[in-house]
Amino acid sequence: MKPIFAALAVSTALIAPAMAQDNYGQAFQAFQKAMGEGRSDDAKRHAKMAWEMAEKDASANDETRAILAQTFVYLEMFDDPSSALPAAERSLALGQQGYGTTNFTMPELAIMATTTAALVDPDTPKRRAAIEALDAYWAQGGTADTLPVTAAMQLANISLTKTAYVDVIDLTTPLGEALSRLDDVPIHDFATANVLRAAATLSRGDVFKPKIRRSSVGQTLEGVGTPGQSRRLQALSDAAALLDITENFFPTQTNVENYDRLLAQVQAWSALTEAYSESNELTPQAVSPFVWNGTTRLSHPTYSTPCPVSPYSYKWKKKRDVTYPNSASAQELGGAVMVGFHFDDSGSVVDARVLAEVPSDRFSRNVLRAMDDWVVDLSTVPDGCRRDNLITHMFYVHLN
Repeated sequence: MKPIFAALAVSTALIAPAMAQDNYGQAFQAFQKAMGEGRSDDAKRHAKMAWEMAEKDASANDETRAILAQTFVYLEMFDDPSSALPAAERSLALGQQGYGTTNFTMPELAIMATTTAALVDPDTPKRRAAIEALDAYWAQGGTADTLPVTAAMQLANISLTKTAYVDVIDLTTPLGEALSRLDDVPIHDFATANVLRAAATLSRGDVFKPKIRRSSVGQTLEGVGTPGQSRRLQALSDAAALLDITENFFPTQTNVENYDRLLAQVQAWSALTEAYSESNELTPQAVSPFVWNGTTRLSHPTYSTPCPVSPYSYKWKKKRDVTYPNSASAQELGGAVMVGFHFDDSGSVVDARVLAEVPSDRFSRNVLRAMDDWVVDLSTVPDGCRRDNLITHMFYVHLN
C-alpha cells in the first residue's frame, strides 16, 4: 500500500517560497522537522498552525492552503477527527475548485472529508455518506492505499458496534477484494477485513440470536424449514467460504510460540461457524477448491511440524472434560478456543496457551483448567509430536 505521507513530498517545493518568512512557511518547516524526528504530537500542532496561518495570510494562494489543509487532515483525522474536520471540509471545497488535486484525487478528498465527519458523528447519514465516497473510489479503480483502507476499517468497526451489519458488509467486501489484488497482499489487513465481514454476515443472518421455542418436550428453533432456516444456512455458508478463502493467504506456521495470532483468530471464527452449524443442525457447503479474484487456491496454510497426526487420535491416560460455562450455556452462546501446547516427559500437557478465542474471555478459562489435568499415553504419540500440538475446542448447544 502507498505510505500515508507519500503524497506530501510534493508539498515542500510548493511551500518553499514562504519558509523564510515568519508565517505559515516557518510553521510548515517546524512540522517537517518534527516529522523527521518522530515527534508526532508536535508535527500535528505545527501542521495545524501552518494551515490556520495560511488561511489568514493574504499572500498565501489557495493551492498552498489546500496542501496545508490536506497535510493536517492526513495526520489527524483518525486520531482526533473533531480537530481535523474543519481542514477536511476546506480541503474538499478547495479541491472542488481545482486546488490541491496534485496530491489527492477528488474521490480521495471526498473520503477524507466524509470519513472525518462520520468519525465525529457516526450517525447513519454521515456514515452512509462516507461509505458512498469509498464506493465511488473503488468503482473508479482506486487502489488499496492507506487512506481508503484505514477509513474503511474504522468505519466498519464503528458500524459493527452499532449493529449496522449491512454497512459492515458494504465496507469490507470491496476492501477485501482490493487488498487481495495487490502484488504483495497485506495479509493482516485482508484478514481483519474478512473477519469483520464474516462477523457481520453471521449476525445479519440471525445465526447468533436464533429464536427458541421451549415446551415440555424440549426446545427447537422457530421457523425450522422456513425462510428463517434458509437465512441462517446462507449466512453460515457465506461466512465459512469467506474464512476458508482468508486462511489460504497465510504462510506456513512452524510452532505454537510464533503462531500467527490473526490466522488463529480466522481459524477460531471458522470453528465458531462450524459450532453454530452444529447448533442449528445445518451444514454449510464446503468451498474447495475456490477462485478469488481470478486466482485458484487449493489448500489451506500448512502447519509444518514433524507430527503427522492430530491430538484427537492420541490415547489419553487422563483427560478431564471441558465444562460449558453456565452463563454461555444459558444464553445458547456458542464459542471456539484454539490452544497450542506441548507434552512433558510424563505425558502431561504443559505450556498450554490460547492462540485465539471467539467470543473473547468466555470459554478459555474452562479449557485451560481442564487441559491442565490432561495426561497422554506417550507410546501413542509419534516421534516429533511432543511439541507444538494444536487443538480447537468448539462449544455449541443442540437446539433441535
